[in-house]
Amino acid sequence: MAGVLMIRMAHEKPVDYSVGKQVIITVGKAVQRLVTGRKDAYSMANEKMLAAYRQEKVPDSELNFFAVNPQHKGQGVGSFLLATAVKDLHDQEIYLYTDSFCSYQFYDHRGFEQFAASPLSIEIGSRKVNMTAFLYRRHFETLK
Repeated sequence: MAGVLMIRMAHEKPVDYSVGKQVIITVGKAVQRLVTGRKDAYSMANEKMLAAYRQEKVPDSELNFFAVNPQHKGQGVGSFLLATAVKDLHDQEIYLYTDSFCSYQFYDHRGFEQFAASPLSIEIGSRKVNMTAFLYRRHFETLK
């Protein structure tokens, strides 16, 4: 697989999961809360940026997963996936989270605006790592 991109549309009906899948998802989330015992700094930074964003904008969509196989980096796969995914987003506001460990510059070059940035320190294993979390946004105009 060269890459994958997923957008959650605010006005679309969510996928109906079977009862079994719903149970697995619910249990997984509960275990995650028990293990962490609290929200991590990354999640809290994202929630804070989203709250500020929602005071100014009304999002229609969230780009919530975007990955390109490293073997295909620089070959236009990400640009193709993004262009294909947003070709029907007319007069829609979209946002996404990314961070300084990702290729956030990709969005800078494709018309997205960095709405907010939040420096933070997270623990990875036994060491603290400094990074910056970002919220990017873009309004896709109606085609004339």
